[in-house]
Amino acid sequence: MMSYSNLDFTRWAGLVAAFVAVVMTLEGLYLLWRSTRSAEVLRLQRRLQALLPVVQARPVLAQSISATATAGLPRWLEGLKRWLWSWLTAWPRQRRLVVMAQQLPDAIDLISRAMRAGHAFTVAVQMVAQEASEPLASEFRRVHEQISLGQSPDQAFTEFAARVPTDDVRFFTIAVRLQRETGGNLAEVLGNLAALIRSRLRLLGKVRVLSAEGRLSAKVLAGMPVATGALIYAARPDLMALLWTDPLGLILLKACAVLFVLGVLWMWRIAHIRV
Repeated sequence: MMSYSNLDFTRWAGLVAAFVAVVMTLEGLYLLWRSTRSAEVLRLQRRLQALLPVVQARPVLAQSISATATAGLPRWLEGLKRWLWSWLTAWPRQRRLVVMAQQLPDAIDLISRAMRAGHAFTVAVQMVAQEASEPLASEFRRVHEQISLGQSPDQAFTEFAARVPTDDVRFFTIAVRLQRETGGNLAEVLGNLAALIRSRLRLLGKVRVLSAEGRLSAKVLAGMPVATGALIYAARPDLMALLWTDPLGLILLKACAVLFVLGVLWMWRIAHIRV
């Protein structure tokens, strides 16, 4: 006969296991919202639009493909498909942005040195497109091609800032546009900007090293309930079933889910430091 203590332990362990799925989903939704619709992101977008009218036009071919792929789907299913696609493509895109952020100071330095040597700004951009590493080289190559085909440099760099939505690229684009409109020593401004970006990246690296232990602890604590619940379910599935068959078990699951979500968000907030 099962003892009351074993039953109580099973309920609590199963409740923790059920949390993780809910927590990870909510955390993913929160991170997606924070990177697209948070107050800080919207504020930066408004400031950028005041200086750079960001072009958000989509290619006609991409629009037709998207319309064909989602034709006949219910609205909620179409929204779910878009969310899943954005979630699946977020990590490679974020990794690409991180690599370009690390390459940007060297590219700006190359433009600054080329202009000090007497080259025109468009020639300096071409040198970056030829000598920089991927993926940043392809972006500068596209900017140079747009300028060569008759597009204004301001518009070309506006679209560059729209394709690479990072703070450093925005600062670079705004500096180029302001110096072209007001005049001044653009080479010196770009040199100072490259030094500032390098200092910021060094500080960010130090912060990530110092916060590595906290982030690892948060991941371990978030994963322990899942591992514990999986082990208990593998050993005694009948005990875990009480969490969703017993009314008290359902109440405990809901309460623990809320507490677990709050705990994970709190740990993530503590370990996540922005520079």
